[in-house]
Amino acid sequence: LRTRNTTTFLAVTANTDRIPWDSDTTARWSIDNNVVTEVALNSAMDDRAVVSKFNFGFENPGSYKVEFCLQNLVSKVCGKIVVDVFSQILGLDIRYQDNSFAVLPGAEVKITASIEKGSNVT
Repeated sequence: LRTRNTTTFLAVTANTDRIPWDSDTTARWSIDNNVVTEVALNSAMDDRAVVSKFNFGFENPGSYKVEFCLQNLVSKVCGKIVVDVFSQILGLDIRYQDNSFAVLPGAEVKITASIEKGSNVT
């Protein structure tokens, strides 16, 4: 993922018999254990599946734990993933050893790359 781009996360739960829906059931999204959004679910929902979407834009590069939880007064079910966020690469420069325009087949060529700004993804 890239910083400052909005990413859509989608959670789909199936066979939700472990959590009987009632007025106290909530769906919660968190990033690095900080609750970002929490929604009370309607007790009239279909109890076989829940689909929840969450949009978020990461401001800084790094690794983040994104977690989705459904819970009521007696049960809790969670799923989580770790996402890596990178800064946009600007000013990519690729050079090879002798700046010639032709290379013999099978010849070794030293290539160097540099960037002006952004995450190093090597």
